[in-house]
Amino acid sequence: MEANRPSRTAEGAAALRAVHQILDQPPVFEDPLAIRILGADDGPLDAVLDRYDTAEMRPLRASILRRRFINKAICRQIARSGPPH
Repeated sequence: MEANRPSRTAEGAAALRAVHQILDQPPVFEDPLAIRILGADDGPLDAVLDRYDTAEMRPLRASILRRRFINKAICRQIARSGPPH
């Protein structure tokens, strides 16, 4: 990890969230920050789209959706159950 830069893991997650919103229609969720993180006006987003818009990358793109679904389900269950005793 470099000083004053996001980690590669964070950049990769942002890329998957941004690409999902553009390539997968209708999108399951919106994350306006993901596109901004990649610098949509500077051109990096185009390179990311090219890299992730392949049949081989679809399962990876789907993984971000699975994580989002699971996180929401866990949060709903916690909200229903209340705080731990």
